Amino acid sequence: MSARPVSTPALSVEHRFVRDELDAARQRAALTHLAEQLGARLRGERQACRALTLTVQYADRSTTTRSRTLPESTAHSPQLRAGAHALHLTLGLQRARVRSLTLRASDLGDAA
Repeated sequence: MSARPVSTPALSVEHRFVRDELDAARQRAALTHLAEQLGARLRGERQACRALTLTVQYADRSTTTRSRTLPESTAHSPQLRAGAHALHLTLGLQRARVRSLTLRASDLGDAA
């Protein structure tokens, strides 16, 4: 009998910049929008997430990924936004040319 891989359900949203983005304020604005989208999707599916992952793709197509476990399961956009912004800050992206941002909610469970 072989072991089957455990899969954790997840939802993700992505923002691709028209041009590689250097401005941290514009990157944060895109993250705010992604958190709003992710929150709406979670609420629409009556799910809450316990973890967030931010993946940043750079102009050279390399990526950096950071994850964070949230204090409690949530589908509320303000908490998702705060988590996304905190992850973004940990990257210290001074002068990084960012091509895209992906925000992923994982460790999903019933919102009830």
